[in-house]
Amino acid sequence: MANNVLKHHLQNVFWILGTPCGGKSTIAALLAENCGALHYNADERITQHKTLANPVEQPALCRYFEDWEAYFGQPLNEYSRWLRAVQDESMSMIIVDLLKISQHQKVIFEGLLDIEAVKSLADYQRIVFLGATAEVIRDSYFDREDKGDMLSLIETLSDPEGIYKKVLDLVVGDSERDLARARQAGLKVFMRDKNSSITGILQKVQSHFGLSDTEGDLEKN
Repeated sequence: MANNVLKHHLQNVFWILGTPCGGKSTIAALLAENCGALHYNADERITQHKTLANPVEQPALCRYFEDWEAYFGQPLNEYSRWLRAVQDESMSMIIVDLLKISQHQKVIFEGLLDIEAVKSLADYQRIVFLGATAEVIRDSYFDREDKGDMLSLIETLSDPEGIYKKVLDLVVGDSERDLARARQAGLKVFMRDKNSSITGILQKVQSHFGLSDTEGDLEKN
């Protein structure tokens, strides 16, 4: 389907892209609550999307690893390419989801997809990119509730310290590349550093989107 047609049918979607630790999940959840919108978390849909995948069309989504040692033992560049491939293969499924759920309600999307692809599907005022400094990522990545299981798993492997460092190096490196792409694409970027507040970032995102705190006002935008 042509991008201009998709863009028309996705006009109720507000896109929060960004790096880990940039505040995507928190901001998206608060914004959806404030504005009476639906919160769509792309990461939470991966399991569902894997059930729709097949090895020919979505090899990355269908890839299975022998064990966790093999999973975390991938070279950094291979690990990064695989994660990107999973994102790319998930995108068509995400678009179908959003087309279904956004026809009669506003949707706050949060996740990381190809920046240029999202830019072709939404106007400037419908997209933000939330970044985090390397310091914030290294200090808080494994402190998040959704990473507790990963940290516990890493501690059972043969080289937990090495894998711990490897994961952080991967996340920081990919985050820096994504941030550069977002800025090059001209997206509105809000950075989180050690002095940032969630309230401050939320207000900036809500203002950029032109969303009000009431569902009635939301429908006018």
